[in-house]
Parts: sequence; structure tokens; C-alpha cells
Amino acid sequence: MFFYKTEFCPFNLTKHDPSKCVYAHNWQDYRRRPDQYSYEAIPCYNWKTKDYISIGDYNSGCERGFHCNMCHGWKEQQYHPSFYKTVKCESEGCRKGSCPNYHSEKERRMIDNDIMSHAFRYVPKNRIVEGVFKSNVSRMGF
Repeated sequence: MFFYKTEFCPFNLTKHDPSKCVYAHNWQDYRRRPDQYSYEAIPCYNWKTKDYISIGDYNSGCERGFHCNMCHGWKEQQYHPSFYKTVKCESEGCRKGSCPNYHSEKERRMIDNDIMSHAFRYVPKNRIVEGVFKSNVSRMGF
């Protein structure tokens, strides 16, 4: 939930399925890291969900750009720490590789407001898939 789709795909020159890739392939696919940018799990009314946003022009999607305090697109909302794995998946036999919803009570996350206010102190030091992501540990001060 902290790193999914927060970096652009280094494998963009190879043929692969972007829907199963943990990296972003365009600005509509990209997520700001919730531990680095403060935004709520509320959709931004300015974010252009249907328009193509060129790689060099994130601010054309929303004039507040990276500093907007609302979610840019459904992925930022669904994978936000206050939302991720808190809603039951409605898809029977879900085959999404990284579904943001829970499928069993064991997967379900219960979010306490007191815990959420301190959530970013506990950002995991490792990445989602071992050996795939570069480590930013020294740069982040962990």
C-alpha cells in the first residue's frame, strides 16, 4: 500500500501486462507515496480521470499537482492507508494480483483513528516484492 505504482516502470521497453505490473505506466496509473505526500482518501474534483496527461506535465491533471490534499485517481484512493483492505471484495473468485479489497477476515484491516494519526511512523522498511524494487532506506532516514 505504500509503494504500489509509486515509481515508473523500468521495464517499459519489454512486452508485459501493465495491469499485473507493480510499477506505474502513465500518470493515471501513478500514485504519490502516501508517506511523502499528505492527501486524504477523497477523490479530487479537479483530477482529469479520462484525459491523457503527458509524462512531463503532472500539473495538467490537477492544478495543485503533487501538493493536492485529495486523491488523484481511483488507485490513490483504493491503495490509501486509510482505505486499503478495509472493504470486502465483491468479485467472486477475484483474480486481481493486487486487489485493494479484502477477501477473508484474515486479510481485513481495521483502522483505528488514533493509529491512523501515527501511521506514517511505521512505514515498512522493505518493498512489496523482494529483489524487484530499489531500496531507498538510506535516503529516507530509516
